[in-house]
Amino acid sequence: MNILMINGTMRKSTTYRIAKMFVERVTLSRDTVNELFLPRDMPEFCRGCGLCITQGAKKCPDYFIYLRRVTRLIDEADLLVFATPAYVYHATGQIKALLDHYGYRWMVHRPEGSMFRKQAVCFSTAAGGGMKSALKDITDSLNWWGVGRIYTYGVAVRSMSWDGVEKSVKDKIDKKVNEIMSRIVHEPGKVTPSLRARVLFYLMRHMHRRGFMQQIDTDYWKEMGWLGDVRPWMVEKAEPERIEPGKAGSGQAVSEKWPKKANVCIKKLTPEMVDDFLYYFDNDAFSDHEEWSACYCLQSHLGREEDERCVIKEERRQRAKELVLQGIMTGYLIYDGNKVAGWCNAGDKIDYGPVCEDVQFFTDRVERGRIKVLYCMDIAPAYRGKGIAKAVMERVLEDAKEEGYSYVEGYPFSDTERDYQYRGPVRLYEKYGFELYRKQEWFFIMRKEIRRSV
Repeated sequence: MNILMINGTMRKSTTYRIAKMFVERVTLSRDTVNELFLPRDMPEFCRGCGLCITQGAKKCPDYFIYLRRVTRLIDEADLLVFATPAYVYHATGQIKALLDHYGYRWMVHRPEGSMFRKQAVCFSTAAGGGMKSALKDITDSLNWWGVGRIYTYGVAVRSMSWDGVEKSVKDKIDKKVNEIMSRIVHEPGKVTPSLRARVLFYLMRHMHRRGFMQQIDTDYWKEMGWLGDVRPWMVEKAEPERIEPGKAGSGQAVSEKWPKKANVCIKKLTPEMVDDFLYYFDNDAFSDHEEWSACYCLQSHLGREEDERCVIKEERRQRAKELVLQGIMTGYLIYDGNKVAGWCNAGDKIDYGPVCEDVQFFTDRVERGRIKVLYCMDIAPAYRGKGIAKAVMERVLEDAKEEGYSYVEGYPFSDTERDYQYRGPVRLYEKYGFELYRKQEWFFIMRKEIRRSV
């Protein structure tokens, strides 16, 4: 289950503590948790231009800067957790500003179908009162988004800080948090929408069928099939067509293939996938090695001196984005549905400047189309140990053969006890027929000759 916690303020006071308590208790080992803090992650107010409603979400002036990431996190989440203190009897202005940007997603317009299969929990606290109206500020939007199941909890803590909350109040909070936690369905496919959500859906469906709504909205409902027999809570996610090696048509480039050993999809990186690439490195890549969080896989493309100078995360992110858009940064993204589960940096050796310039990496002449490099690989922690690295290796070798390369090279660390073998362990290369070409001080050059079918 994917959990998204949306905090209506940057302060980590009583409301945050209660919501965080709930998230920590409801989270299982296989679950993922993301947090948004407002206004940091969405600082802009809705301008009231109406472009999202009349022309589409991407026309919003804030979409590409802030909303694209926020929307992605919301759509990927199975459980939404909102936390807002009550400010003058209402939710924080930051929460209101965020929700205002999603007016186009109300059922009267173009709701996101996955909302009907989501759950949401809203928390609000105050020293005195106002929790009920603060929660209503949020649930009004969630109801009209079509969120399947919504739970709320508001409590007067009679204090401005968690430390000042009386023990009897904390005991009451503890009991309520456990009660809500027990109502959460951990299997997203088993969430059914409430009667309220379905009634609103059918009311809006009737309005669209009668032609009372604007054309862009009615066209959307038609496209989703909701004016016919399809219902958003019954939609099953279609599995992409699996393309077996050698089954593509003559001359057809096979860019998407499914490995047999893991239920993931391996796709060649293209400039159009730059947002997915950046999102993975922003959130999941090296998540268990914080010291590498600004990597963005630039080491393989920047010279040593330039790599040492470029230390600011935003600068590295921008450089990586440029390299992907230029088609210089190449490799594979590993998907589990719409979620990126890993990355493999692989491509023509001639595009790896530091590798070509460093004599330690020299094997023989470098010319385009001769040597393909598997430089590094990062699999998100939740997906390790599932055979994905093997599937990626098989894809790299298969593509190298189809693309006419003579060799594939890898550079695993010689220290086999190293904490994280992000260049792939030596045994992986050995398993797939790579031979030790040369041993350097801190890494091996492993090489495999690609034999073409006659």
